[in-house]
Parts: sequence; structure tokens; C-alpha cells
Amino acid sequence: RNSRVKNTIHIGDHDFPIAPSLMVNLLTGEILNNLAKLSRWAPTIDTNTDPVKDLIEGKSIFEGLIDPMESACTEARRLLFILLADAKSSPFLHHLQHLKNIDPNKCIEQAGLFLPQLGMTLHSMMIGQGYNFPMRMFLNRCLNTTPELVPHFFKTLQLKDPKPNYRTISSLSFIEGILREAPALNHRTHLGKIFSAGEARDTISTRWALSSIIPPCVTKLILAKVVQSPSALLVSSGLKLLATILRRTRECTLTWAVTSVPGNNGACNELFQEVLHHLPDVPLLLSIPSRFDPYKSTDCDASSNANAIVMIHLC
Repeated sequence: RNSRVKNTIHIGDHDFPIAPSLMVNLLTGEILNNLAKLSRWAPTIDTNTDPVKDLIEGKSIFEGLIDPMESACTEARRLLFILLADAKSSPFLHHLQHLKNIDPNKCIEQAGLFLPQLGMTLHSMMIGQGYNFPMRMFLNRCLNTTPELVPHFFKTLQLKDPKPNYRTISSLSFIEGILREAPALNHRTHLGKIFSAGEARDTISTRWALSSIIPPCVTKLILAKVVQSPSALLVSSGLKLLATILRRTRECTLTWAVTSVPGNNGACNELFQEVLHHLPDVPLLLSIPSRFDPYKSTDCDASSNANAIVMIHLC
């Protein structure tokens, strides 16, 4: 019951070591998918605990669990906590760090074999367990421990045709919260080592940086529909998301500016242009003050307060 992911195989009275790359191959695929499916049926985590610390250390995870199926689901969830967030025990994270230390240029290719599935597994856990406080702590630890996981997790996010209802507003707030708390590109991503010199490096690094700033589901068309909506709550949620995207872009370019890699200016300019292509046109943004003027009505009604919130986010 004190489960750990051991990089050894027990035969007779001896433990034989297994290379992390082999452990990654063994766990990737159907095993990881089944663990993710099983963990979705685990009981909700107590909001007063630190899920990563308690589940990894095995503190009272079976307390009050009588049903064997419930215990199995809880154990599957704890194994995923270890695989996704424990840099010391996870063969995935250990192997990724080994690749970055040995050959950073080869890291992108080899890590691309398992990072997409880790991103899907993380998303599956968030769907099954909900976006409560313990799961937010878990998500933040996963993304901060492995920043290379950010673009793969972003690909799993979904945002359908925006409508002035609770579902759309909650989806925008959910994505904005993830973008705000997700780590920006920093020295741990080894930009100066991963990308070779020359024009190809700028192209690759810009594409990779963009995928870490804006999820594919956040498109220019969807944002344009959001800011054109007559709903003040929907527009304010969209403006808050826009501000977070611009803030992440600025953090990324500031990181590039302090690196010693030559040619950063061209990459930063290209990144800014790519980000602008994902944002609504300027005339749509300029039309917001006239549509949501909080001073049109002298009465302090609900619509006036909502318009004021829109203007605050716009500023």
C-alpha cells in the first residue's frame, strides 16, 4: 500500500535495475491510459490536504475505504501523482531530465514520444477529479516541475462556440486561470541549448513558444465573437483572457531578452506577430467603450455595474 514506482525488477531474492527509458516504454500506452481511466473513479480529495505530498508519501490514503474497487481507483490516482509530479521517482521525468543533460537537441524528438500522452493523462485527471483547490495544486506542481509539458497540456483544452451562458464563461475563466498560473518560458527550458543557431532555430523556438502561450482552442474567431457579445460578463471574461495572453507573451520575450543566444530580437518580433494573429482586430476592441459605457445610465443598476467591470478589464 506504500506504492512507489521502482526502476527495478524483482527475481528471486535479487532486484535487477531497469533503465528509465525501458520503464518509460513499459508504462507508455495502454497502461497509462488504464490508470487514467481508473483514477477518474477515485473519491474526491479532501480540500484540507496537500494532495501531492500526502498521496506520494502514502498518508492515510486508504482510511475509510472499504470497497476494493474504491481502493484500486485511489491507488491508480496516487501512481499518476507520482508519474506526473514526482521528479525523483517518476521514470518519465527522470528520463526527460537525463535527455536534457545528455543531448538537449535530441530531447525534443524523444520526449515527444511520451509528453503528449502525459498531457492527455493530466487533462483526464482534471476532468475526473474537478478543478478544485487540491487538483489546482497538483496541476501547478506538474507544469512547474516539467515546463515542457505545458504545450501538450494546452492541446487538450477545449473551448466551443462562445455563447452568453454559464458554460462558456466558466470555460473562459478556467482557461484564463490555467494560463495565469502556468509557468512561462524560462531558463529551465534550455532555449539556448535546444535550438541550433540560425534561422531554423528562430522558427522552431517561436512555434514552440507560441504553443506554450496560447492553447490551440483559443482562436482569433472565438475571441472576436466573445468581444462582440452583448453580454457584459462574457466580454469581461474575454478581456481578462486577452490580458493574460499578453502578459505571458511579455514574460516570454523578457526571458529571451536576457539570454545570451544571438538573434533573439528576430524571434521576439516573430512571436509578437504570431500572437497578434490570434487576437481580435483593433476596431472590435475600440468598439467596446461605446457599447459598455457605464456612464450612460445615471441609475446604479446591475447593467451599469457590469459595464464598469468591462471597462476595468479593458483598461
